[in-house]
Amino acid sequence: MDIKTLENPFVSLRPYESQHIHKTVQWLSTPHIQENFGLNNVTLVSHQQWLEKNQDVLKWAIYTHDYIGNLFLFENAKHHSGYFQIYLGEEDARGKGTGFQALSLMLDYAFSVRLLHRIWMHCYPSNTSAIKLYEKLGFVFEGLERESIYKNGQYITQGRWSLLAQEWQAWRNKQ
Repeated sequence: MDIKTLENPFVSLRPYESQHIHKTVQWLSTPHIQENFGLNNVTLVSHQQWLEKNQDVLKWAIYTHDYIGNLFLFENAKHHSGYFQIYLGEEDARGKGTGFQALSLMLDYAFSVRLLHRIWMHCYPSNTSAIKLYEKLGFVFEGLERESIYKNGQYITQGRWSLLAQEWQAWRNKQ
């Protein structure tokens, strides 16, 4: 799949490549990422298997000056929709607007180039910094996915947010 580099003056989304794998596995092994993504025991082998299985996913490495995180967009061509995941693995990159800039690039691309109609994501209600970011970008809370994740012997509830193309365009026009 041909994945384009997306850039603005603040951040660059570059195609995710093999050089990013080791750092990604390191990030996915941190308590912060594991807690917010519901992950356990990500290894080099399991991550490479995930990459092999998900070749049709748009995968970007997020850069400021350095490689700081990842952004993945899972498209559903039949329904003109997409689901995304984003994380900033470098702790000192968080809270500086980098996620906002990275998501803005992806949303522009998804709606204007890929012609998606709807983009959605889910998030734990406890991840308040992520929720603030999504709502700042115009995402609408759709509801709770009650006890939808099973982790460490417990069921966990997560929330779902979405953004429609026309909502994104209206938000962009106000900026």
